[in-house]
Amino acid sequence: MDTLCTILKSEIDELISILSQNKDPKSIFNSVNSTISEIPTERADPFLAKLIDYYDTTKKTATDKEASGRAYMCASAYAIQSRRELESGNQASALRRINKANYFLGRSLEALRHSDSSVFAAPITDTMTQALT
Repeated sequence: MDTLCTILKSEIDELISILSQNKDPKSIFNSVNSTISEIPTERADPFLAKLIDYYDTTKKTATDKEASGRAYMCASAYAIQSRRELESGNQASALRRINKANYFLGRSLEALRHSDSSVFAAPITDTMTQALT
C-alpha cells in the first residue's frame, strides 16, 4: 500500500470511528451504513445526490437539530462510500468523498452549536428514513 493510500485509509477510518460512536442499531450512522451497503459502489452517486438534495431543500425550514441530523447523514454516507471506493482502488474518488464527509460533519456540528441536543445520540427518524429510500 502506498503512502497516500495509507494516509487516506487512516483519515477515513478515523472519521468513521467518530461518526459511528452511537452503537444503537437505529442510529443515523448505522441506518445510512445498512442502506448504502446494499448499493453497488459504482452506483452510489444517485443515493449521495438524493441525500444532499434532501439536506439542501430542507435546511432553511429545519430546526437546528434536524439540520444537524441531515448533515450527519450526508457525512456518514460520504465517509462510508469513501471507504468503499478506497477498497475498490479508486483513491481519487475516495479522497473527494472524505472531503465531502468532513464538510458535512462540520455543517452538522455547526447546527448543533445552536441546539441543546447531540447528533451522536439521535436515532433516525421517519422523515430521515424516507430520504434513505
